Amino acid sequence: MIRLDNINKIYNKGRKNEFYALIDINLHIYPGEMIAVTGKSGAGKSTLLNILACMDRPDSGIYYWYDQPVGRFSEKRMARMRNEKIGIVVQDFALIEDFTVYENVSLPMEIAGRKRSGRRDKIQEVLHIVGMESYANCKIRELSGGQKQRTAIARAIINEPDIVLADEPTGALDSDNTKMVMQLFKDLNESGKAVVIATHDPDITKQCGKIIEMEDGRIRQHT
Repeated sequence: MIRLDNINKIYNKGRKNEFYALIDINLHIYPGEMIAVTGKSGAGKSTLLNILACMDRPDSGIYYWYDQPVGRFSEKRMARMRNEKIGIVVQDFALIEDFTVYENVSLPMEIAGRKRSGRRDKIQEVLHIVGMESYANCKIRELSGGQKQRTAIARAIINEPDIVLADEPTGALDSDNTKMVMQLFKDLNESGKAVVIATHDPDITKQCGKIIEMEDGRIRQHT
């Protein structure tokens, strides 16, 4: 599904504070895999996820999406991929606080141009999956951290993406909500989706089938 060949990412290129965030990254991601990306702060985990999410482009190397080089995609096609093919979940939720749960989850469908008549049933189905159906009309600012993250997961999967990328998705959650969120990721994975989680938490790492350990922008271990 995804192949990275010798990916490099350099920040402040050509300046005194030039920094190699990713160095010669080679990686395959297949449908149905659940992958933990681990390493200390600054190891390159978030940069790797940003590249995978098509939110940033590498400075060299080739990113293949189903054998197609992403570097040749237009910005419009990249935006469509982020909205329809890639689900993204982040630690701070990235929800619109004054919108309701329903409105936040519906946004990717609106951007994709889905017909309004077909949205409601799909949104209700996804909210049921994440246990948020009774909160559909609540404003985001009224929710707990765990409820916000479940809403963010619903938004990430509403367009049925091929892969879900999560950057420290449980970092702001207590243990009970962490277990609930991880169960959602496991359920998504069992449905056939690839799930990639960047995390510092060894308990989460143990729950993933593949572990990628990063250090100083490189993949040091791949198990």
